[in-house]
Amino acid sequence: MDKTLRTIRSEIEKNKEGIIPNVTLIIDTNILADHAWSRDSNITYLIEEIVSEHPDFLIVVPQICKIEFKLFFSKSLPEQYEIAYYISKDPEYGLLFDDALIFSFAKLVGASLESDSNVLFLTKDRDFEVGKVMKELNEVGVEVYFSSDKCVQRIINLLV
Repeated sequence: MDKTLRTIRSEIEKNKEGIIPNVTLIIDTNILADHAWSRDSNITYLIEEIVSEHPDFLIVVPQICKIEFKLFFSKSLPEQYEIAYYISKDPEYGLLFDDALIFSFAKLVGASLESDSNVLFLTKDRDFEVGKVMKELNEVGVEVYFSSDKCVQRIINLLV
């Protein structure tokens, strides 16, 4: 697990020229679709405005999303797949494998950045709104948002 956490931290530092961003936002496939199809002005604002105006803000996208994106996290994390496999088999989580991959990625990012970055996870997929999932993300410092408006407000508050 330590190697995976170091890999995540290293990839994020590489992307931000050696600096851990103050705010790290993990986004799900549905958020990318909202941006691509201009379905949510808050998402457009996050991706096109806040990212360019705040160098201490980073958006990361799990590799599973399979959509080309400027801050796409492309490093393969074998441990993420192993964790996701077992999570997808555990009925307490209630997550299919793809969602379990995103959940495990968010959890690993939270653990790797510890208290060095405010880690947020934005999704519109209510499958993540499960007690065990929310508890475990909270334990590694990941704030979960199902509303782009609330997420944008939180990011603005963190960046000022």
